[in-house]
Amino acid sequence: MGQINFPATSQMIEQLDSLSSQAADEVTRRIYENHPGLYQRFGEKGKSTCREDLLHHLDYLSSALYAGDSTPFREYVLWLSGVLESRGVPSAHLKESLLLLNEFFGSHLPADRLGPLTAVLQNGVDALVTPLPVSPRFHRLLPEPMMESRDYLQALLSGNRPAALNTVLKALCPPITLVDAGVSIIQPAMYEIGTLWEYNHITTAEEHMATAITQNVMAQTFATAEFAEPLDRKALFACIPGNHHSLGLRMVSDAFEVSGWTVQFLGADVPASDLITQISHWQPELVGLSLSLPGHIKVTRTIIEQLRAELGTSCPTILVGGLATNQADKLWKAVNADIWAADARDAMKEVK
Repeated sequence: MGQINFPATSQMIEQLDSLSSQAADEVTRRIYENHPGLYQRFGEKGKSTCREDLLHHLDYLSSALYAGDSTPFREYVLWLSGVLESRGVPSAHLKESLLLLNEFFGSHLPADRLGPLTAVLQNGVDALVTPLPVSPRFHRLLPEPMMESRDYLQALLSGNRPAALNTVLKALCPPITLVDAGVSIIQPAMYEIGTLWEYNHITTAEEHMATAITQNVMAQTFATAEFAEPLDRKALFACIPGNHHSLGLRMVSDAFEVSGWTVQFLGADVPASDLITQISHWQPELVGLSLSLPGHIKVTRTIIEQLRAELGTSCPTILVGGLATNQADKLWKAVNADIWAADARDAMKEVK
């Protein structure tokens, strides 16, 4: 079974979210009852991890319902199945958890609201019989990588910061711009780093090293960039509360700054109240918000609603992006943003 489209039902989503903790507790209990050996192998830590995984399932389920599209959940299940298999966990365990969640909600939600939720969970179960998982949507949104991206990836994997920097600096010859290098060299390589970590081919330490090298490379190449004449335009960029992944948003911020915009980059995990205060005080023309996980969707929507309520007609244009919005073409509309961009180059095109 493929993509399922349906109208989002706010009451159903609210009930799902209110029951998430109870559902994770109940399904964890059922799984450990069905498989007594799990406790002997993994103890309380294993039970805690199982519960955390179930809460992640429910975050993705909620985001699919927000979008009115099962695609984000289906792709999450395909991705997670590969991650688990690479770590010796059979996909049958994932299937069991989805079926148990379906049973739980079937006994806790009114029958007239179960249709979309059950459809999304079943779509996830059906995805597990797909012979070859498709590439996630956020990978398919990437433009064709430049040849230098492979060299950049190898430099990251070997921990060679000078080689990584040299690869990008050598590529920065007209007509290749800083934005081009970010989108077509650095971004594809970092996506591949993420994939290698997900499938247990590199360690968390190596993934962190690649990120640190890339942050350094971006800072040094930004310092060498040619800046356009200043424009009388202001933009503020921030990661919403809970989003600690700021690398992509840094690329977007740098792209606007070299194009002549006056920019404030607030970085990762900005508290909502402080973010709203800063926007109200500085009064930018554009606000760019980054969200990386499904659980960030509701938070972002609340922030945008608060901004519009507080600023009224003075509210800036709100641009959203990040992995959470790249999982389905309707997700950015679920947060009531004005525009969406898949990457830095796309963001520049969207903002006239």
